[in-house]
Amino acid sequence: MAREELLGGVIKCAPLFLSLIITHTDTAALAEERLYGIEPTLSLGYDSNIIQLSSSDLDLFKNNRGYLPPTTDIQRIDSKIKSTDDFPIVFELVGNAQGRPWKEKKTFAELKGHAYFFPKNVVKFHGDAGISFAQELPPGPEVRVSYIYQTKTYLRNLSYFNPQVPGTSFTIKSYRKAWSQSHTAGLSLSQPFNEVFILTAGYTFKDIIFREAFKERNSFVHRGDGGIEVRPGPLKLKVDGSYEISLAQGDIHSTPRKESDTSYNQAGCSAMLGIDLKRIGLANLILDAEGGFYLRNFTTEDSLDPLHYNRKDTINTFTGRITYRMSKNWALAATYSIIRVDSDVGSLPTLEQEDEATSYREDTAFLNIIFTPPRFGPIVK
Repeated sequence: MAREELLGGVIKCAPLFLSLIITHTDTAALAEERLYGIEPTLSLGYDSNIIQLSSSDLDLFKNNRGYLPPTTDIQRIDSKIKSTDDFPIVFELVGNAQGRPWKEKKTFAELKGHAYFFPKNVVKFHGDAGISFAQELPPGPEVRVSYIYQTKTYLRNLSYFNPQVPGTSFTIKSYRKAWSQSHTAGLSLSQPFNEVFILTAGYTFKDIIFREAFKERNSFVHRGDGGIEVRPGPLKLKVDGSYEISLAQGDIHSTPRKESDTSYNQAGCSAMLGIDLKRIGLANLILDAEGGFYLRNFTTEDSLDPLHYNRKDTINTFTGRITYRMSKNWALAATYSIIRVDSDVGSLPTLEQEDEATSYREDTAFLNIIFTPPRFGPIVK
């Protein structure tokens, strides 16, 4: 499966992002009630499958059998990819402000950005930046709006037929680099019931934009989710369900070639369990585990597209994390994540002759170094 097909429902479960979710709220709760705060995080890690290749494509890469058609020097797997694994370095910077401009209810604002470096594969460098606002409302719900921009991100090589090349036919494929960028907007609501139960609901819209050669993959993604969070003492349990629809542009009638329709529907659920061992007198550690299960059905009605017609994907994710608070201002976290995708592609004869791998596994491990300096500015009254 190409990475762009995960940019909808499983984006929040992608290993590079999961490794950075390290309970900022718990740390912030210990800080002074001042107006401004900042928190940089440096993450050093390992990613076993940076462009999410199937086992057959991993073999293709290792044995350099990536030339199609044989008479050209265009590689199926981009020659700029030096290895299928890497040691990514991720820098995160968060700045936030809080106050009570409307009497007793708090208002929150946050700016957050990431830069992703891949030492062995510089073509994979990318970043994102986001802004969010949250407002407490009487008698207790919190409303949050957010926006995230992701820069151009290299995905992998995909097949392309260029009708402007004389003497070629529709059966001859070449391969071009595929990249995408995205805009994501979200609206969420959380309603606490006493100190233990919180109900959550949200809607997210994402606009995914590909390079011109693959504009048929441009997609509008709609996602709705809801869940319940329980916090009895040192424990934290959250269960969430979601449904997602991705509407790709599909076939473009003004072009002389037939494009794929990558639209899909997806349903899934996730569960998270965490415990603060310090609160029960055992150790200065926070333990978290989160798992997700998603079913994705591709919706194209084109039976001549064996890669997407009647295709069903099963997606499993898991993340385990240990956070050690060394002091009020410093913390270390270790994170291990897995994404596994299994596809039923019906009559597809061989993955090595098609655009995308449909099944793969990606493992990541990260060491996170978190610095939370004291909040500054006026005291929030």
